[in-house]
Amino acid sequence: IPADAIVHTVMGRSVAGAIDSVVVRWGGGGDVQASESVLSFKSYEKGREKWQGETLHGVWFDEEPPLDVYSEGLTRTNATGGITIVTFTPLLGMSDVVLRFLSAADVERMGKG
Repeated sequence: IPADAIVHTVMGRSVAGAIDSVVVRWGGGGDVQASESVLSFKSYEKGREKWQGETLHGVWFDEEPPLDVYSEGLTRTNATGGITIVTFTPLLGMSDVVLRFLSAADVERMGKG
């Protein structure tokens, strides 16, 4: 994100120097109307309650979340038709989150492999 596109930042309270959220300006060129988006940063340790009540356009989990946090992230994007991105190495093995991405046939086939 170019520095001149950052409109405002809100610093976190629990970790020195950590950012809680950033308002980013985008668009405004050609036929794209200028607008702003809010990027919020949340830790899994705060639990799903920290996610409740917000309507989001997108969620990006960059490490494997607990199932309740993952489910809450999906729920927060329902109203907007937003996207959820999950990028992680499944270090926890066949966790409940990993199983969400596999069919029963996939799981059975892996068990026989």
